[in-house]
Amino acid sequence: MTLQAQFHIFLSDPILARTVELVRKVDDVFDLINPNENQHSCILQWLFDPREGHGQGEAIFKDFLNAIYEANLSASQPQLLFKNWNPGKTAISGFQSLIVVREKAILGAGRQDLLLVDPAHKFVILVENKSGSKWTPAQLAGYRQSLEALTKVGQPYEGFKTGFVLLDKFKDESGEEVQLSSALSKNVKEIQQWCHINYTWLEKAARRAEVRAFRNGDVGHQLVISYCRRQAEYESEDEKALDGMLAKINQAHREVVQAISVARKSYRPTATQLKLKDIESLIWVWTHQNRDLARMLEQQKPLAFLSNGLTKIFGNDIRLDVRKRVMYVIDKEWDTFRDSSAIYWPLTVKIRDRTPADDEAGAKQRKYSVVVEFWPIYVQANLLPNLKSGLKKVFGKEIDKFATANVRRIGRIKDVPELQLQSEVEKMVRLLQKAIKN
Repeated sequence: MTLQAQFHIFLSDPILARTVELVRKVDDVFDLINPNENQHSCILQWLFDPREGHGQGEAIFKDFLNAIYEANLSASQPQLLFKNWNPGKTAISGFQSLIVVREKAILGAGRQDLLLVDPAHKFVILVENKSGSKWTPAQLAGYRQSLEALTKVGQPYEGFKTGFVLLDKFKDESGEEVQLSSALSKNVKEIQQWCHINYTWLEKAARRAEVRAFRNGDVGHQLVISYCRRQAEYESEDEKALDGMLAKINQAHREVVQAISVARKSYRPTATQLKLKDIESLIWVWTHQNRDLARMLEQQKPLAFLSNGLTKIFGNDIRLDVRKRVMYVIDKEWDTFRDSSAIYWPLTVKIRDRTPADDEAGAKQRKYSVVVEFWPIYVQANLLPNLKSGLKKVFGKEIDKFATANVRRIGRIKDVPELQLQSEVEKMVRLLQKAIKN
């Protein structure tokens, strides 16, 4: 089939029409602008203020306070203020008296990002919002000591409790103290005086905003969703649906998507491209009329269609590592066998695209291999015998082959057609789940 015929089929695909509408719906203001640190603080000031136009009142500040409470529980030096504000107390309390002060200069210690002052509950929280930037111990100590000085007798916050929070988009989600800078790593005592969190607490605000935006389309709700996408890597239901549609389009129209990718690399039109006399010029014009959609199609990995299908089947029970021509499927329960020093998963299902890289075959022609990779060296020693026994019941003597090898590849299926790939991978995952239960 010619590229022109394929392009016409591509344009008439009903999934493409729905995708175009969804791309417009998930348009994000932060794709156009890149806020600096001060602008991030402005947005946070707007979010925390219960009287602002985001329409969520005190709810966003309560989400923030609950996130701090949870982080404070596992801190090496818990802060008394946050220890007292447990989720139950926060839920039944009102914060309409909250005052949010941005870029406040206190006692010559520089300008702090945010001060959250509640005169009714008598607390003041200093928030440093660096979005992944580096702090220094001296800087943090100066901010903290300056605020503490303002709570002394005769000072503006006399008798107020103080709290100190570091907001960092790239905070290690494990909760361990990260190496923010070489200087900080030598002096962890100061960071232990602060509660260090990321932005995932914003996800609740985004979900509430989605519901309200659907009802009345308010601009304030859309800004909450956009900021959460950027800072907390939140994915809305529309974005999840869009990912699935992009994967289907990529799978069904590979040659056209390849041509779109080529057209994206040509930014300046030639006289020939604007005459619309050949298929290449038509694709060039369509690509630059639909820049966002073309970019999303090009960024889709070839195995994204499989990732989308497996997620629908197994939900959050599995982890997926999708690469250019390879994908790994890991059941979260399999990871419990992993030795603490392991650098790799002890058990995975590996899928490889065996189609030659220069052959853009359609879905009916592409071939894949599916195999179980078993790494005994990465399994906890006390769990290894039972795991081997379970695998042997499912895969038989194959488990004993290459007994001295670091990795054993078992259950291999070659040349799986793309249209059967999802069902074959599902069967293999179910077989392994059965082996683990044995």
